[in-house]
Amino acid sequence: MPRLFVETDPLNPLRHEEHLDYYVAVDHTEESFQDFQKRFQDVADLLHEGRLVLVSGEKGCGKTTLINRCAHWLRGRIEADRQDVEVVDLTREAQDTDTIPVRRSTVSRALVDNLHALTLLKSDLVYETRDDADSTYRNLPTCLAASQWLIVLLPRAELAEELRYYAVRAPKRMVFFAETTPEVGTQHAPGRTIRLQVDAFEHEHATLFATDRLRRLPTGTLPPLAATALDEFLQDNRKTTIGEIQQLLFGVYETLRVQDNRPDEVTWNHLARHFISVSRRLREQP
Repeated sequence: MPRLFVETDPLNPLRHEEHLDYYVAVDHTEESFQDFQKRFQDVADLLHEGRLVLVSGEKGCGKTTLINRCAHWLRGRIEADRQDVEVVDLTREAQDTDTIPVRRSTVSRALVDNLHALTLLKSDLVYETRDDADSTYRNLPTCLAASQWLIVLLPRAELAEELRYYAVRAPKRMVFFAETTPEVGTQHAPGRTIRLQVDAFEHEHATLFATDRLRRLPTGTLPPLAATALDEFLQDNRKTTIGEIQQLLFGVYETLRVQDNRPDEVTWNHLARHFISVSRRLREQP
C-alpha cells in the first residue's frame, strides 16, 4: 500500500516519488492526465501568459490525486528545459467561509510569504504589497529570476467568479491548479483555463482499483478479497469513488492485520461489519 498518513490522504508524488506507481486507470483519470500532458508538451506559451488548470469532480473522486500527478509531471517537463521551477502548495491557506476578496488576499499573501522564505524574490516590491492580489500577480514576474517558474496549488474553490479571477490574472511562467465541483467546472471560464474531469465509477473499475491495491501485498500476508465481495456494496448499479474504496480497504485490512485468526478471504460480511463499526464510532462522537 502507498505510504499515507491516514487512509483518506491522496497520492502525492510531489512528496513521495514512489506514489507514481500507485495510479490506476479508473474513470477518466488516465484520459485526463494524458490530455494534460498533450496540452503542456510545449510550454513556450507560458513565457507570455500563465494558465489555470481546473479539475472538477465529486468528493472522493481523486481531484487532488490528479492535481498532484499533473503538477509533478509539469515540474519535470519544465526542468527538462533547464528552467528553475518551484511548487507552492497553498491548498490550506483559505477558509471556505471567507469572502472571495478575503480569499484572494489570503492566497496572495501566503504565496509571496512562501517565495520570500525560499529567497526567490529579487525585489521587495511584491512583498510590501502582498495583501493586494492584483498588484502581486501584476508585478511578480519582474520580481523573480527570468528562469524561475511557479506551479501554485490553490485552495478548493466553489465559485466560478473566483476561478475566473485566477484564469485571467495568471502571470507568465506560472500555472495555477485548482479543484472544484462538477457544477462549477462546466461553467464558462476564459480560454486560458484547461479543464480536467474525474468521476465516480462502476463495478468494473472498483474491482480493478481493489485488485491493484491488494496485489501489492506479499503473498499470504492478508486474505484476498472474495470475487463477489463488492457485488452487494455496488448493488443496483450504485457508483463509488476512489476515496470510498480506498477508505474501505484500508479500514477492513487494518482490522484484519492485528487479528490472530484471519478468514481465508474477505467477503461482503467483513465489509458490512466494518461499515457498522464505523457508523457506531461516528454516532458515539460528541
